[in-house]
Amino acid sequence: MKLRRILIVAALSLGLIVGATVTAIVLLGNGSKPATTKELVRQVATSNDAGAQSDAARELAAKLDPASIASVARLADSNPQARTGLRLLRGDLIALYNEPDASLEQRRQAVLCLGRVGDSSADKANVDALLSDRSPAVQDAAATALTGAGSLTPALIERLVTARQDATATATQNRIARVIATIGAPALPSLLNVIRDELVPEDSWATKLVGEIGLPAFPLLRSRLESADFKTEVTGAFGLLELRKRYPAQIRPLVPLITAKMMARLGAPVPGEYELHVLAEVGKPAVDELVLLSQKPYSSLSPSQQKQWANTAYALSGIAKLNPSAVSSLVGALKRKDYDLIARFSLFFVMLGKPGSEDVLIEGLNAKGESEMALFFLESGNRKLERAARAWAASHGYTVTFTPGASPRTWGTANG
Repeated sequence: MKLRRILIVAALSLGLIVGATVTAIVLLGNGSKPATTKELVRQVATSNDAGAQSDAARELAAKLDPASIASVARLADSNPQARTGLRLLRGDLIALYNEPDASLEQRRQAVLCLGRVGDSSADKANVDALLSDRSPAVQDAAATALTGAGSLTPALIERLVTARQDATATATQNRIARVIATIGAPALPSLLNVIRDELVPEDSWATKLVGEIGLPAFPLLRSRLESADFKTEVTGAFGLLELRKRYPAQIRPLVPLITAKMMARLGAPVPGEYELHVLAEVGKPAVDELVLLSQKPYSSLSPSQQKQWANTAYALSGIAKLNPSAVSSLVGALKRKDYDLIARFSLFFVMLGKPGSEDVLIEGLNAKGESEMALFFLESGNRKLERAARAWAASHGYTVTFTPGASPRTWGTANG
């Protein structure tokens, strides 16, 4: 009472009383000075007075201090009253961010504070800021606040993945990707859906993010590889092969299984794009398996293997187009003038269509060729090979006749 009387007298002496209205000075804390941040944290986390708790939350939020918000969040783990206070803080911080007159720095600090709240409503506000704030600095702060957030709902994760897919600016792409990578395994279903729909899935940004997520992705990818749905199986294969770049020891044992599953799909008249893309990503191990299969006697193979055997040249030429280094040892037969290998894989070399290789191929035909190799040359669309094949056929007692219709086995097919 004595302090109050003194304050009123002081106000009177300064002329602060107008008419009958008295301006009272309200003091916080212990009655003599403003509450400290520590005291505000305590009030927000423990006060049973709803009005006082709300006032303290508003004042604490206005400080825009991430550390103090984190203190309340830690107390909220085990204290229902603190959880109420944390919700109040979140609402006040969102209001501060949305304040029309809020400065860039105030918005930036608000999203950082919201990152310490750690609930789905705060995360939604930060996703909004990340994707729509007018300032790159605030977007960066929102990305930092969301990094490692464990409370992102599936809907928010899907929204981030969709936004990354639609983004055109590199900085925006990188910012969103950074958040998705730290989400980890919960982001995988959305990322795998993107990979499933990509035309070139091995080069997909989503595939690369699966690799950044790392070994936590392994269980889901392994199960996808065993799916009855082929495209789901393919997404598992691509994801695992991306992990191989960082974790070769863990993924290497699965490479034969991936190769076998894709080779089993080679039975169609012409191999499809997806299996060829996977085999190209497998690389040399897949080429070795195809070469090994082609060397086996056709009659010793099962019906399904015979279909694969018939498509080895198509598969190898597809791999050559997508991953030239994988077939380097086979292509080296041209330089080595390995006529046996050239004759055995003559259709592959025709489809490869390597410029300047015609003379070596013709030498291979004359040295080791048979009627099938001559036929490949005749159907190649390469005039030099056609002339050589006609000469070879004439010298071996064959008559050349043509049936109308385009051949899919033309020169340079592997290069598009």
